Amino acid sequence: MKPFTFFLLYFLSAIAFAQDSTRTEEIEARYYSDKIAVSVFDKSLSDSLKFGNKLHPSQLYSICGSFYRDSMLNEAAVVYFIAKSRYSFYNKTNPNYEASGDGALAGSFSSIFGSALTPYLQENLDNFGEVLKFCASWYKENEYFYFDHPENDSLYQLQTNAMYEFSETLLHHPEEYIQELEKKRKEFEELMKELEKELNEEEFDDMPSEN
Repeated sequence: MKPFTFFLLYFLSAIAFAQDSTRTEEIEARYYSDKIAVSVFDKSLSDSLKFGNKLHPSQLYSICGSFYRDSMLNEAAVVYFIAKSRYSFYNKTNPNYEASGDGALAGSFSSIFGSALTPYLQENLDNFGEVLKFCASWYKENEYFYFDHPENDSLYQLQTNAMYEFSETLLHHPEEYIQELEKKRKEFEELMKELEKELNEEEFDDMPSEN
């Protein structure tokens, strides 16, 4: 882990969990797993992106799926973010856009692949940040060739900036993001405890009574 990142984690832990000396190690293990290869991308990624940049955005998700099936998760994540941005750009600049067509398809693909890849990315936030930095750099340098679209530099720049900004947050100021993840994790744990309690009570209620 980067020294600066560890300092932020220590600071966060000291504020939020002052009574628990093991919390810093738990946070580090949860969000900076040493099992994740940080910023490692197979050389086939560049060729896949170059090929996919000529295709309908839905076909980029097919490339993402191929990487995912091969357990090449960094590569799958890169293609996912670019596919998501490309589809958004396509839908916002396509004069024949239909919400029930490409709009619905884009939402479905984003939900499916986002649900599959986000938990992996959150296992190491340094790697998450590097994945987004790679995406932003590639996106900035490569125009979309699938269709003739009107010049829309502002939209393209907004998409690029969003990836860069989130990358910078993850790499240099992750504490707020970690707090949000911890909040959601605790809410889920409380929900599961409540569900388990209700199931146990129902099981007890269903037991035959002794005469």
